[in-house]
Amino acid sequence: MALQAIEAAETLKQKKPTIRRSSGFRNLLWEFKFTEIETTVSKIKQDTDIHHLYKEGFDNLHAGFEEFLTENELEYDYESGHFKIYSSVAVESTDIIRTAGTFYGNEWFSDVVVSSEETAWYGKALLLLEFSAKGLKEPVNLALLRWYEEVQEEEIIYDCPRL
Repeated sequence: MALQAIEAAETLKQKKPTIRRSSGFRNLLWEFKFTEIETTVSKIKQDTDIHHLYKEGFDNLHAGFEEFLTENELEYDYESGHFKIYSSVAVESTDIIRTAGTFYGNEWFSDVVVSSEETAWYGKALLLLEFSAKGLKEPVNLALLRWYEEVQEEEIIYDCPRL
């Protein structure tokens, strides 16, 4: 009996606790059709209660999205295109990217890094969006960013880039 208890205790020690975190977009802010993009942007720009960083994101949404479609050669049914804009998303690294005009009394628009083998780019998240349409296998998840200036090697301080 004591041997079984010891084996059970050792088995529990060997098992690491599983931490599960939901992923994906959270806290829907806006939802509209692609054909309504201009009127939606106009309404948002006129609303004095909407944070200025959201407005900056919406100012660049149409042109940025068209550029994304062109660069990635995506084709879809124009009439069925549909945007959902969220205030947060959990990514695979378990980090949460936020775009919140008020989060516990403060604004929180996350700073992010997009890296490749050659370099890293830094930006501030303005909009977190999901786009779906007929002709696409699954929704396209995107973040609209305001890029910071390129960081030079000599601007590295304490192993961190100076932005």
